Amino acid sequence: MTLAAMEPYPRRRTRTPTLGLVSGLALLLLLAACGGEEGEGDPASQTYTLTAVESLPAAPGDTLTAYGTLPQSLTLSLEGGALAAPLALTPTPVQGGVRFTLPATLLAGQPTLYLRWEQPDAQGKTSLSAPLAVVPRVEGAALSGRTLYLSGRGWPATPEGLEAAETLTRLEVDGLQHPPGLEGGRLVHTLPESQGYGRLTLRVWVAGQASAPYSLDLEAGAVKGSVALPAGAGQRLPATGTGGETGSRAGRPGGERQMNALVVRHEPGALELPGRLEARAWGPGLRRRAGLVLRPRGGRGQDQDRGRGVAFTRLEFATPAQAEAARRRLEGRPGVLGVEHDAVVRLEAVAAQAACALTPPEAALERQWHLPLMGLPAAWGRTRGEGVVVAVVDTGVLPEHPDLAPSLLPGYDFADDDPDPADTAGHGTHVAGLIAAQGKVRGAAPGAKVVPVRVIAEDSTSAFTLAQGLLWAAGLDPERPNPNRPQLINLSLGTEAYSEVLAQAVQAVRAEGIALVAAAGNSGRRFLSYPAALPGVIAVTALAGPRSAYQPPYANRGEGLWLSAYGGDPGADQDGDGVCDALLSTDLAAGGQAGYGLRAGTSMAAPLVSGVAALALASGTRPDLLRPTLAGTAADLGVLGYDLDFGHGLATGRAATPGTPRTYLLALGDDGRPVAWTLVQPDLSYTLSNLPAGQPLALVAASDADGDRRLGEAGELISAPRPFTPRAGETLGAEPLALEVADGGREVYLF
Repeated sequence: MTLAAMEPYPRRRTRTPTLGLVSGLALLLLLAACGGEEGEGDPASQTYTLTAVESLPAAPGDTLTAYGTLPQSLTLSLEGGALAAPLALTPTPVQGGVRFTLPATLLAGQPTLYLRWEQPDAQGKTSLSAPLAVVPRVEGAALSGRTLYLSGRGWPATPEGLEAAETLTRLEVDGLQHPPGLEGGRLVHTLPESQGYGRLTLRVWVAGQASAPYSLDLEAGAVKGSVALPAGAGQRLPATGTGGETGSRAGRPGGERQMNALVVRHEPGALELPGRLEARAWGPGLRRRAGLVLRPRGGRGQDQDRGRGVAFTRLEFATPAQAEAARRRLEGRPGVLGVEHDAVVRLEAVAAQAACALTPPEAALERQWHLPLMGLPAAWGRTRGEGVVVAVVDTGVLPEHPDLAPSLLPGYDFADDDPDPADTAGHGTHVAGLIAAQGKVRGAAPGAKVVPVRVIAEDSTSAFTLAQGLLWAAGLDPERPNPNRPQLINLSLGTEAYSEVLAQAVQAVRAEGIALVAAAGNSGRRFLSYPAALPGVIAVTALAGPRSAYQPPYANRGEGLWLSAYGGDPGADQDGDGVCDALLSTDLAAGGQAGYGLRAGTSMAAPLVSGVAALALASGTRPDLLRPTLAGTAADLGVLGYDLDFGHGLATGRAATPGTPRTYLLALGDDGRPVAWTLVQPDLSYTLSNLPAGQPLALVAASDADGDRRLGEAGELISAPRPFTPRAGETLGAEPLALEVADGGREVYLF
């Protein structure tokens, strides 16, 4: 090949080149090159030299330039090293030298570059040579599990070549060399289990020549997924709602009312009737219930103008027609502020108790499955509710029941208007036992005291009578003072009818700093019964399921709901113990004697929350912080956050030891200890990294509500373990882990 035929620049004919900006070494190289032009017609008068080869070391596929005083016609080749025969190269002339490209298939090593021409120069030479350093090049690296794959150039294409002396190939990982394998042209190496995670520095050595360093981040196996809260999905509350503060009556039915009874709201002293002369005008058989006077807080003992308040009087007639006629007359009377038919209030327990009969009852005394699921036994190590008084406004309480007698304080009977609130129906005794029993069965707060207030004889009462009981319990009845003023009032009863006298009584009780806990109702509808639906009342719906929590079909829920607790399901036996999944507590046996029984309903859920509230107050929670404390220590259910099906979630004994609730995702080894863990994010997602590749693990999600780093304690949440084997360098997706309420049998210690 003749260089002149390929030269892209005009040939210079002057002996002295233009210097321009060329200086230093570049000038010397240029002068040497230009020296080759002198006497070009006579090679014998020239001395050819090879000054330098640019861009060394080089890798296969690189382009290099040889500078020097060179003839116009020459050939290039590589010889020696791993080459079995000379390898011809294609020269491209450039100013001051010649450019050539190494073949992409060239093996790394130390071949020699030869430049040859036909006519000897002034020194008789017909060739020049220079050693080249050809290094391998790593163009990519990847991990599959713990197997490392390197792609690139400069190494042999056969396993035999990797071990041949002239092409001996080694893979260096963090300074340690290893014999690699070969797969599809890629070098392969399995990292040892002892290889630490982090950034790896890789180099390939071929025939003593090393590639440039190549970095690869070695990550352990990883998994990503989400957790699901118990009891399925619920309806989200609008972003502006917080629950329990609306008291809305929109869209609810009118409810059951006693059509022959009126409750008159009036100014104090405005309803002095009927006297003997007016009795016939109002109708025969009229009965007047003692009036209630509700004064503004602080009004007692002040002058009458500042503390008059509002009064309520109940009038009961022989017939609904007489009551309706009286209502029309009263509505126009001076000082009368309103007239309404009295509402019927019923117990909030589910029927069909026969399906839950215990034979004998003592056979199931240890089946209080709801206690550990709410974390109550664990809370008793801190407090049992000592010093807290709970008023149970219900059917009364059997005073001689051995499990309740130590907890009882004097009460009152508004059903019969006497100081003996003895229970003849059993409902109130069952409710009181769920709060404070301490014997064969236990309540949620076995150290608390109970004030029984009887407002129901069998299964129903009036809103007016209920209001009387509430005001007496709160110490707001001046004629019959209650010496044992409670911090809590439990209301396991309700009505779908709004009652002004009941609403005013609840407001007065709340103004005294007393918390009210009420059952949401058992009609299975999407609204709450009263008084649960009234502002500020802690409204409670029911859960069932000793193995997996769910909401039974009878449970009311909706706007205003605050918490959930176990109310049971009389038609289920989820744990297969032969006894229905209702709640066991103190009750009346045959003949009205002390006994035990299974009942279900939001009537049973409410007293469990009252018991939890008693534990919180006994542990020092301020009364004004009780509602947020109960909400903040509840186990979230349904959708993330507050919802209309479960409120803030399942009330738990953690209210006695409030902390910062967290949910963790853990990978457990064969010994049950955490190998790695991470926090579950607020949206219930997680990504867990740094998992040892190839080691069988179990994924578990668990909550820690009290910050003691013991996860899945009774009343907290935990999922079933899911087998999982991580692969190095890969992030695998996992199906959602379903959280369930923990019974404390699978605690995980995070140390």
